[in-house]
Amino acid sequence: MPVFFIEITGDDRLSFEIRLLNNQLSALRIKRQIYQRTDRVITDIKGFDPFNVGEWMTLVKYDNWKGEAIKDALRPAPANFSPLGIHVKENWGFLDVYALLDRTFEDLTRHWQKDYINYGTLPALSPTRIEHFQRDLPFVTELARYIIHDRSILDMLRNEQAIMPMPKQGLDDWLIEENTTAMNRTEKVALRGRLSIEQMGTHQIITHHPRAEGEDVISVQKF
Repeated sequence: MPVFFIEITGDDRLSFEIRLLNNQLSALRIKRQIYQRTDRVITDIKGFDPFNVGEWMTLVKYDNWKGEAIKDALRPAPANFSPLGIHVKENWGFLDVYALLDRTFEDLTRHWQKDYINYGTLPALSPTRIEHFQRDLPFVTELARYIIHDRSILDMLRNEQAIMPMPKQGLDDWLIEENTTAMNRTEKVALRGRLSIEQMGTHQIITHHPRAEGEDVISVQKF
């Protein structure tokens, strides 16, 4: 099954990895990740001026890959400790894929800021990012449940496709603007492809279309 990503803000996303057994969903791994800008510069994508890129770093991992459901909150390693860092784990017992999904979003709703702060060494969350995360999380939750519960929808996703929910016009216009801006950042469009608003079953999403072979400049539709 493909790995796919649902972005919550421009700098927060969830990574979903699913394991099949006898063609049935048997295990789920969800990583809560944040975007860290780096000094690396991309200079060779036609149609784009040089731009900085970053990397997605995992803060918390939720999975039932080995049977029992685990929340694994990562911490950076002290200078004199293991370079692999340390892990703060919670055992949630035996949960199937769907129960783990529900428990994960309950935990995110209650503890997403605390887990960010407890990681340490990260910059303070801006008020706009906090509001964006809190207003988008219910839409992300609904979209994730829809995808995981409907195999035909899950099969529509490309491997490593990044998507974001798009509320209907008038439902939350501020969030529509923020989500569009988040997905329209230069590094995302340059590396992923042109921006597209699509219908995924009963849900509307914003995503990227991969660049066609031989396409020099990626066209960005303005919404």
